[in-house]
Amino acid sequence: MRSKLRLTFANILAAASLLVFSSCLNPVSLDNYAYVATIGVDPGKEYKYDITLELQGENFSNADEISSGASILSDEGDTLFEVINKLYQRLPTELNFSRTNVFVFNKEIAESGAIEEFFTLSLDKLRIRSSSMVVISDCSAREFLGGRMANNDQNINRVHENIYRDALISGNVAVDSVASLYEACSGGRFDVGLSYCFFDSEIITDAKQRDEASQGNNPIGDSKSERIGGMQIYVGGAAIFDGWKMVGTFDFVDTQYLSLASGEFRTGSIAVPLDEGKTVVFAELDEHKISVDIKDDKVTGEISITLSISLEQDTTGNMGAQWDGKYKDEMEKFFETELKRVFSRCRDVNSDAIGIGKEVSKKFTSAAEWEAFDWKNKYQDCELTFDVELILSDYYIAVTRE
Repeated sequence: MRSKLRLTFANILAAASLLVFSSCLNPVSLDNYAYVATIGVDPGKEYKYDITLELQGENFSNADEISSGASILSDEGDTLFEVINKLYQRLPTELNFSRTNVFVFNKEIAESGAIEEFFTLSLDKLRIRSSSMVVISDCSAREFLGGRMANNDQNINRVHENIYRDALISGNVAVDSVASLYEACSGGRFDVGLSYCFFDSEIITDAKQRDEASQGNNPIGDSKSERIGGMQIYVGGAAIFDGWKMVGTFDFVDTQYLSLASGEFRTGSIAVPLDEGKTVVFAELDEHKISVDIKDDKVTGEISITLSISLEQDTTGNMGAQWDGKYKDEMEKFFETELKRVFSRCRDVNSDAIGIGKEVSKKFTSAAEWEAFDWKNKYQDCELTFDVELILSDYYIAVTRE
C-alpha cells in the first residue's frame, strides 16, 4: 500500500514539474530569443577577433518559415563566448545559435590557421549545428554580410541555399561543412575546399534601384558600372586548405575541375577551347572512380571520369559529324590536361582537396598503420593520371549528320 502511495505521489510530482517546465516553452518565451543565422570572424583591433552576428528577422511563423530581413551585431573579443557575454549586456533578448548555418572567416584568419583555435570552442554548448557551412571571404566578413543585406529584403535561408544549389548545377563553387572540416583535420585522409566569396561595392543593388525610382531619379544613376542588380556579394571558386590553414584559392574554372576530380561535380557548363573557337558544353557526371596503388611507400593512382555532354555553343558547326574522328579525342585530352593541372596545383601547396587519401586509407587495416604511413608527407610524391570519357548526346550527332 505504501509503495502504491509513493508511486502515486511521484507521478503527481512529475506531472507538476512538467507543467512548470512547459511554461518555458510557450510562444511568448520564444519571442525572447534572437536567432543567429551567420557568424562572421575578422581580425580584431584591440582583441583577437572582431565577431559579427547576423540575426534573423523578428517575425517568423515556425523554424522552417523564416521571414525576410535581418540585423547585425558586432563586438571584439578573444573568443566567441567573450563576445557573446558583451552582447548580452546590449540586448533585451537571449542569443540562440540553434539556427546558425554559416560561418564566414576573413581570409587573413584562414591563412593564419586561426580557424583551428576558433573551432576548439565548445560549439555543442551553443547548439551550433555541425552541418553549418564554412565560407572564406576575400573581403572582411563584415563587408560580406553587409553586401548580402544590401537589398534589405533578402531571405537569409534562401541566400544560403543558393550556394548549395550553385554547387550542384554549376560545379564552380566548393561547399563544405564544420563536420567535414573537423573530419579532414582530425583524420588526415583529405583536405577541404571551402566556398570563397567576394564583395563588389560598385554593384547597383535592386533595393537601391527601387529607392531611386521611388524618388523620381534615374534608378541606375550616372554610374558606368556594368554590374547592375542583385546583391553586392557573390560566392564562387574555392579556398584550398592544408589541414586548418588556407594555402590558396581557385577561380570558377579550376573549381569545376577540382569538383570533377573529387567526384563532387554533378552538372555544369564548361568551356572548351578548340581551333575553331571556344565551344561550350553542358556536362553531367555519369561515373567517377579512383584506384590507387602503394609500392615502396609511393602512391600512384588513376581517376576515371565519364561525362555525358550536350552542346550549348558549337563553334565548329559540325561537332556531331566529326565527333568520333576528331573532336571526341581532342576534348577528352583537354579535360585530362586540365584535371592534371589542377591536381598539380593542389599538390604544390600540400592540399589533398581532391581526397585521394580517402582511397589510400582503405589500404590499411588499422588506424595505427594509417597514422604511421604519414600520408601528407607521402602526398608530395604522389603521381596521378586521369582518364576521361565524353559521351555526346545522340541528338547532336543525328542533327549534324543530316
